[in-house]
Amino acid sequence: MQALATMHETLSLWQLLIAVEDPQDTRSYTCEQCWAIMEFLADCGAAGMSPVTVKRAAQKLWSRCPACRAEFDKNFAMLEYAPRNLS
Repeated sequence: MQALATMHETLSLWQLLIAVEDPQDTRSYTCEQCWAIMEFLADCGAAGMSPVTVKRAAQKLWSRCPACRAEFDKNFAMLEYAPRNLS
């Protein structure tokens, strides 16, 4: 599993996911880290996770890297209007 470096330490994807859920953890994430987590969340959505659940998880992430928020908002707006079965 890919490890992503923060300013002071290297965290694996699973460690980043846990930290996002921890209200006591206030570290900022880089755009690279946010996109790695968003890629994971996109995979979860493709596997059948509710778009509402994916968006809720992403919103927790947005507070860690405000620079990414506008891009995430745009992408989620497209997802909400996309056809459900693209196969």
